[in-house]
Amino acid sequence: MVLKRFFIVALLLVLSAIASACSASTSSKEAVKGNEENAKNVEIKLENIEYQLPSKSAGAEEGQLGLKIDFSLKNNGEKSVNVSESDFELYSNDMKLESYDPENYKEGFSGTSVAAGKKINGSLFYIVDKGNKFELIYIVQSFIEGVREEKTIEFEIDGSDEKILKTAEKLQDPSKSVQAYIDVFYYGKDNPNFEKWTGDNKEENLRAFDESLMKALTGPSLVGEVDEAGLKNLITVMRSAMHEKVPAKIVTKSISKDTAIVELTAKPLEAGVLKPIVEEKAQDFITSSPNASELDLQKFAFKTMTDEFKNVQPSDEDVTIELQLKKVGDDQWKMDNDYKNEDFSKPFINFE
Repeated sequence: MVLKRFFIVALLLVLSAIASACSASTSSKEAVKGNEENAKNVEIKLENIEYQLPSKSAGAEEGQLGLKIDFSLKNNGEKSVNVSESDFELYSNDMKLESYDPENYKEGFSGTSVAAGKKINGSLFYIVDKGNKFELIYIVQSFIEGVREEKTIEFEIDGSDEKILKTAEKLQDPSKSVQAYIDVFYYGKDNPNFEKWTGDNKEENLRAFDESLMKALTGPSLVGEVDEAGLKNLITVMRSAMHEKVPAKIVTKSISKDTAIVELTAKPLEAGVLKPIVEEKAQDFITSSPNASELDLQKFAFKTMTDEFKNVQPSDEDVTIELQLKKVGDDQWKMDNDYKNEDFSKPFINFE
């Protein structure tokens, strides 16, 4: 019973404790060249351009981004003008690009009627390849004596402009935050940007992480003194192994207002192979030392696990999870405690 109780604590609670511990708008006028003069009394100006993460329904290929174009349109004529999203077309290398609806449908522009002398603002969204040059065309349609007439207003947009490119860099800020959590809690690294990226206090969070692990191991399933030194040494070795053998791929999948979804993929260490090894050696220890205390068994088992952990290898298969983060400041994203992020440990270590 002592041996069985130990493995419930040492194997299952370690996993649960680790899992629960971590329980921009840029002006682009310099990048735009175009005709802002009236064309049939319609005046258009591009106010802001930035890269975004395309919505899940956009059908973007891997590596592609969304391009959000904010514009203003003023009707200088004497009659109302109907304006729709289909009046705009974006081209790159003479190829027409696909538009898409943003995650927040209220941000999109479907169409409206602009009364004489009035001005509207709207946003257009297109799937693009980062860094290309683009041409936005607005087609002005009018009827003169029953004959349809079309004129265009054209704008050139430099997608490689430094200000626009910075909006693409900011899209991965939530991923940087997740990397900081991983470095400190799973890899045992001192990430100097932890507080800058997460808004969390590094020392307090690391202490809480380790305390939650120790409390789990000294819970009702384990009575008496705990081999804290042996346990801390095991955790150190586990972190070192994860750092060495479990590189993580982290990608921000979506950002909606102050919420971000980050996808985390890695091949976890298959630590379950330790169980029969430690069980066999612990049984031999009990046989050869019948008067050993439970603390003695703990010390032996933790040392055995520590010694054997160097042989643990990562899985052949990727494990992918999604984490939710909340924006807490400029460029700062914090793990959302109201979201079920208890699977955080799964891409790193598997005790089953």
